[in-house]
Amino acid sequence: MRIDMERKVLLAIELMQRSGGASIAELMNHLECSRKTVYQVLGEMEERNIPLYDSKDIRGNTSSKRWSIREDWLSPRPLILEPNEQVILNLALRRFRFFESASTRKALREIADRISESFSGNRKRDFITTYSSLKRAKSYEHKRDVVDALFTCVDKKKRARITYTAAQTGATKTYEIDPYTIVDHDNALYAIAGIPSHDGDIRVLAVERISAIEFAGLPRFAVPDGYDPEVYLSDSFGIIVEDCVDVRALFAPDAALYATERVWGKNQEAIQNEDGSVLVSFSASGFAELTRWALSWGGSVQILEPPELVAAVAKEVRRASALYPLLF
Repeated sequence: MRIDMERKVLLAIELMQRSGGASIAELMNHLECSRKTVYQVLGEMEERNIPLYDSKDIRGNTSSKRWSIREDWLSPRPLILEPNEQVILNLALRRFRFFESASTRKALREIADRISESFSGNRKRDFITTYSSLKRAKSYEHKRDVVDALFTCVDKKKRARITYTAAQTGATKTYEIDPYTIVDHDNALYAIAGIPSHDGDIRVLAVERISAIEFAGLPRFAVPDGYDPEVYLSDSFGIIVEDCVDVRALFAPDAALYATERVWGKNQEAIQNEDGSVLVSFSASGFAELTRWALSWGGSVQILEPPELVAAVAKEVRRASALYPLLF
């Protein structure tokens, strides 16, 4: 494993920087590996431009070389993390980059990118994060086994059998998934997964609604060619992927500045009116999320298009009004 090689390189650096360097036999003992593996470690170090040199045994044994590192070379001390630790740190760093100053944000982004670059193969595709506030966070304390198993399945490309409860219907079903990517969005974890029983149809599943998961005895899967989670989610208003709709929303003067400071979707345009209101148009998918977004503005926004979104918002306003009959 790559992480095992990282540790061996660090151990070799530690031994070879000592006075007198180290022989192959000493490296074999210190690294607890074979002669062949020691030479693989030395080759890895040379590829990293670590300044190695060999010399005869200073104790008079001319048949044995001792390997050293130039004394003025300062060895880096990379942090060696297990795969799941890499993922958690990467997600955390990308989350906090939104809350710091510009200079700190740049540094955090660079650290997160370096961690991502350390992922082997397509691991950068396996775990992504979007912006989230620190409030309203979902707790996964009671879902540790589910989360750990899901991370393993994504990492090892293992098919999983899950028991899942749909949010809208409340129906609970058990079926198999091919989990491609874990997404951290708005303080919640989601899995982008292929559904083998539906010809690989891709869905977004909320991790907290997975009540059981197992993968023992199930086959490995291959991620579809061309799959890119960021492209897959690029049209979504939040995390729900559906057909895009064209939205036109009229923001009152008190909300106009805030509305134009944000990017709500693709092809966004804003037209400033003489009365201070702003007409914003954009394209996005995720009808339920768009409905909640429109309602969150209260009387500061009027949805003009599409008609089905106008109807959905009006329906919810009537439902809310019915809860407070004495106020209207």
